[in-house]
Amino acid sequence: MAHVRVELNEEGVRKCEAEWWLANHLHHQEDGGGWVDGHFPKRDLPFLAKFFMGLGEDATVRQPLELVHGMKEILSRLMDKYAVVPAGEGSKTSEGQVMSQVICKDIFERVEALFSKRIVDSEPIHRGLLNLKWIVHFADGASVFVKQYNQRRHGKKLPFINMALSIQEAVRKQGIRCPMVYSFDGKRLLTSSKGEVFAVQEKMDGEVVAPGQATTEQMHSLGQEMGKLHKALKQIPPVELAWKPDRSRLLQKWNKQMALAQVRQPSERVMRLLHRQKQILDRLDFSQFDRCRLGWTHWDCHFDNFLFENKRVAAILDFDRMRYVYPDLDVARALLSGSVDGQRGLVRAKAAAFLGGYREVVPGYSAERAARALRLLWTKESGWWITADIEERSANPRRFLVEIEWLQQHWLELDDFLGD
Repeated sequence: MAHVRVELNEEGVRKCEAEWWLANHLHHQEDGGGWVDGHFPKRDLPFLAKFFMGLGEDATVRQPLELVHGMKEILSRLMDKYAVVPAGEGSKTSEGQVMSQVICKDIFERVEALFSKRIVDSEPIHRGLLNLKWIVHFADGASVFVKQYNQRRHGKKLPFINMALSIQEAVRKQGIRCPMVYSFDGKRLLTSSKGEVFAVQEKMDGEVVAPGQATTEQMHSLGQEMGKLHKALKQIPPVELAWKPDRSRLLQKWNKQMALAQVRQPSERVMRLLHRQKQILDRLDFSQFDRCRLGWTHWDCHFDNFLFENKRVAAILDFDRMRYVYPDLDVARALLSGSVDGQRGLVRAKAAAFLGGYREVVPGYSAERAARALRLLWTKESGWWITADIEERSANPRRFLVEIEWLQQHWLELDDFLGD
């Protein structure tokens, strides 16, 4: 085994939070930074070298020496491979920026060849982890959205992403407001000359609305579009269930966080959340989720993935996580993200508007079913956000905690809150 220690700045911590395999080794500091400390099999050092190289200036490897040497070898090979970068440019930017520029140039050359058009401008989109994204503008005035898939993060998931893109295009043809996915020779996941994997999609107009800030009209429209999406997804053949609620796994996470809490001494708020989480876990009847309908599910319905134009939904974005699980998870995630105001808690008028729109397409979706959907979401997400260090993490996790906190506070009243 090799003892690995890596220091992280705040951005490095944020990136590592997305990697489940680092959960037991990631530690946080009050200033937002942190470190990775743990023992890993020596056979994993080449993988770790590539991973921490990808964090650029956001990570500093302190030990072991073999890992540092491995990173230097990778850097040397990359410098040789990309020697075409003009001399002097690298000195003005970080290594990560240079690599982003090289990847951008490589992908854009392939996009120009595929579309037989010249790119005249591009706008980077700084959302999400590791993947590079751009709005690309052609000389003829047309624009497209280009997304690179970081193979370190998504390598094993690329077959699922390819399937998700195919499903996205299928539901778009049924009238769902989502981007068209361009395909070339039957392929939606494309490859550049240097092996970068990317996809090209239609550029959608609209604005992102902050969580909790949607109007009742926008929530009603979102409910309608969510219902239409789930209706369209019923046409896709089922596959093996990708996830189901598991009491034992959630209990393992709780035990770990409670042990960390004894060391870190978090705020009273965090301790209350942990104790309430355990009370719910001990009493929750998991058999109720057997009544939840199975089906293809977007599974990433937070508000960054919706565009609005005035009172209506303009587009549903980012189908990459789509799996065959429980559509109720989409209902619960969108309902919480749109209806929970950090100051006022859940705004019942917004929740009612969302469910009203959903019922116009999916008749008979009762308050009882919606409450069960929220409980199902809790089994999936409470272990992510109720952690000993949550108040030291970035803004997005803290926002999700506000939603889970409301859910736990009103656990026994959900049917009443969601009633007609």
